[in-house]
Amino acid sequence: MIIIEQPTFTKKDFVGGFDKFFKTEKGQEFFREIKKEFCLKRYATWKDIKYKKFKGFTAKEVWLGLRFHRNEKIPMAIEDEKNNPFFFWDLPRYRELYHDFDSLCCGQILSDEPLHQNTFIQNGEIEESIYSSKIEGAVTTISEAKRMIRGKIKPKTKDEQMIQNNYETMQKIRNEWKNSPLSLDLFLEIHASITRNTDIAPEKVGRLREDSDNISVSDHEGNIAHIPPPNSFLVKKIPKLLTFANNENKEEASYFHPLVKAIALHFWIGYLHPFADGNGRVARSIFYWYLLRNGYWAIPFLPISRKIIKSPGQYRDAFLLTEQIENDFNYFFEYNAKQICMAMKDFRETVILVRKENNHLNRLLREGFNERQAKLLIYFLMKPGGMTTFKIHQNYHQIAHLTARSDLQKLMSLKILDTKKVGRELMFFANQEKIQDILSY
Repeated sequence: MIIIEQPTFTKKDFVGGFDKFFKTEKGQEFFREIKKEFCLKRYATWKDIKYKKFKGFTAKEVWLGLRFHRNEKIPMAIEDEKNNPFFFWDLPRYRELYHDFDSLCCGQILSDEPLHQNTFIQNGEIEESIYSSKIEGAVTTISEAKRMIRGKIKPKTKDEQMIQNNYETMQKIRNEWKNSPLSLDLFLEIHASITRNTDIAPEKVGRLREDSDNISVSDHEGNIAHIPPPNSFLVKKIPKLLTFANNENKEEASYFHPLVKAIALHFWIGYLHPFADGNGRVARSIFYWYLLRNGYWAIPFLPISRKIIKSPGQYRDAFLLTEQIENDFNYFFEYNAKQICMAMKDFRETVILVRKENNHLNRLLREGFNERQAKLLIYFLMKPGGMTTFKIHQNYHQIAHLTARSDLQKLMSLKILDTKKVGRELMFFANQEKIQDILSY
């Protein structure tokens, strides 16, 4: 069992620490300093400070001081197996995150460019589907997975099926399920949508796990990280999770920002582990469901799993820290907030790129290319190693096969596209020099 290291304290330590921090002017000043450094600026762990040197205080005393500070946290609806609540400290620095998140995901970004909206949503859902599956062990290349989804190619492996299921689930959430409250039936339907025809036994699809399933959570090295609570606890807490998800407690709903609640649902599902398999994918799907349902229409622009997969150890530790260190939800929130901030930064940079692409698009339209052809040439300009096929072009633009053939054959006749036959399929690649010549006139 993976145990997060932390110091232990006796009653004498607490009494002595309280006196040292609060009964001397020097202690009070230092107390304010460590609060500013290790709470308000960043939410430190014991690992962050155990080897640091502090004038007049040991690292253990500093950690005790942080524990005094963190008593400002308030209880949440989430409860552990002993019915103790998890706690959250809504730090002042989160206000900037909430503002940025609201502005991006509820605002008017790209409101004057509906075509780009649709492109960003599709790209975001595809990437989230792929990376969420890869977090859970799906083995495939990103390019092959994208080709499968965009080309509407039937999955050939269980891993590809997992990705396809994720993508279809994301679409159902955005187009249909976001309009419904989270009932137990919908919860089970989301699980069935995500896990159908994958490695999970058919009789376990769309049903809550049972104690006989013997479920535990391990890292990639086989170390047990979490043993979910028994089925009796799960069944008892599911109604409370649904109430939380549906904002039925108005006081609680008004206190916590929607982003806090979405991340809390992610954690809560991970903690309860309601299913025999697919819990991580369900948790991340419910995160998106909650935000879409609460007006964050642009959340599909942010494939957050693409960030999480770059730090799987930190993702695991964020769960463990919250579960093992005094039920402190800030650890899990901080990790996810960091990934969301990076995803927002990437998206804003992409929007700048889109503005540049628009200039290219207008130039190509003036040169006589249709909009589909122009967008394809811009794609090749940005991704010199890219490729397309008749089927991918057809499905991406939702056009007839003959129209797709006409588009690509015209570009081939102008020597803008080169071709290569792979098996029975004709693939198209860009003549970069030709594209550069057209745009440099």
